[in-house]
Amino acid sequence: MRRVLLLALLSFALVSGLASRVPAANLQLQIATAPHRDPPYLGKLELFARPRNAPSPAARFAERVADTTELVLRFRPAGDHTMLEAHFWRKWKGKWKEVKTVRPTLTKDGCQEAVCRWDTEPESNKPKTWRAIALMAYRGTQFWWVERSAVWQPFNTVLHGSFDMLIKHVPGDAPHVISWEITHLKDAGLGIDPRYRVEVNILPLGDGPPLDTILVHQVPLGAGSITWQPDPARMARNTIVPPGGPASPKDTERIYTYSIKATSCCSDDWPLTTLRPTILARYYAPVAGDTAHIDMVVKYQLTSDLLTGEIEFFCPIDGEFVRVGLLELKGKLLKKGVHWAPNVRVKAGPDARLWTTINGTSY
Repeated sequence: MRRVLLLALLSFALVSGLASRVPAANLQLQIATAPHRDPPYLGKLELFARPRNAPSPAARFAERVADTTELVLRFRPAGDHTMLEAHFWRKWKGKWKEVKTVRPTLTKDGCQEAVCRWDTEPESNKPKTWRAIALMAYRGTQFWWVERSAVWQPFNTVLHGSFDMLIKHVPGDAPHVISWEITHLKDAGLGIDPRYRVEVNILPLGDGPPLDTILVHQVPLGAGSITWQPDPARMARNTIVPPGGPASPKDTERIYTYSIKATSCCSDDWPLTTLRPTILARYYAPVAGDTAHIDMVVKYQLTSDLLTGEIEFFCPIDGEFVRVGLLELKGKLLKKGVHWAPNVRVKAGPDARLWTTINGTSY
């Protein structure tokens, strides 16, 4: 306790004594014109990252960070040098942007620390460049700007599901498997091993509220899955009643889709709900002299540009859904907005029960 108190008093004397030793105008001029270099006998000045709730003072991230992170500029004094303030900067869209100016505090082991909080969750999992510039003083009369820089890469929650987002159900089917994989930084030494609440929502094609919801708790990192079977009675309560009568609780042939959300210290969705396309209308015309085919035209809306996309047509045949038509979307048809897809010939008669879906991948 005596050692900590002595260091605290010494640091206070060095900083507060600046005004009495150097006139204010000269002090500002000296700081403004101070060289950018490491002064002799500086001591140890380092920039590192650690979890916000680090399990120990020695806990540090390596190249990858996660969740709420603290960037720390730490100075172990040597001689009569002291750190007066620290400026934290980061590179943003090719330009340097100052994030925070911090007055250092004294630690129990006699070091000075300037801390800048970094919430990494909203950011992409791509490398980020930071630098910290410290104003150093020697006996309150000589000043230097000293810089430290580093690159860290966030590794926050990423949820992956199947690229086939369709559940093609016919009565008598075995339970349908919905699978996922969750990745996130895992480090036992830093106390990082998140558990998730996974929510799976069964959805109708097109707009509408969830027809069914399945919750799974304490889900670890890695691969996981659930099995799902339609419960007509329960799902009828979640279905919008159509004009002319109540929704039927019968188990019928139907195509569903789904969404997955994993929530813990940070969260992610599969797929991104903002990218969900919508089929606005579809029209068909018979093919002259051919009762086994029809021509289809589909109007659809994209809320974001797609990298790839396709429109598929399905018919229930002999107890299973069979794809009877496919249109690959290209060029302008992948751009955000409302589109009319070109005519596509479908292997189905005018009286066929036809299901139309649109899916794709984003950037």
